[in-house]
Amino acid sequence: MSELSIIVTGDVIVAKPFSSNPDPNLHKFADILRATDVAITNLEIVTPGEDRHPSTVFHGIPLYTETAILDELRWIGFDLYGVANNHALDYGVDGLRNTMDELDRRGMPYAGVGRTLSEARARATSRPGDTRLR
Repeated sequence: MSELSIIVTGDVIVAKPFSSNPDPNLHKFADILRATDVAITNLEIVTPGEDRHPSTVFHGIPLYTETAILDELRWIGFDLYGVANNHALDYGVDGLRNTMDELDRRGMPYAGVGRTLSEARARATSRPGDTRLR
């Protein structure tokens, strides 16, 4: 029987690029993530795009980041992203839709949300461009 290594982290909230950070601890963390078969995190931010407007329903501080941060998260070694959380609609349906579009564009599998209810309920699978989850 083969062994499967999985790492699951908590919420990831990133506001600025970090891949150029020379901190050896960051690179050790990246090495650990990349060495696992599957590294999962909760994407506690959305990438609503340049024309972003926070939702009119206030439930706390709206969290967003630039789309380039998704590339940083892929760089560090995450393979699967949970998106269903209390910040998913911080920038409304359009913000969430843009986040899904950007994840899809990069081939980054995610779970918990979708453009339809059945898509949101479906298991995460590899999307075009993904090279790790199969």
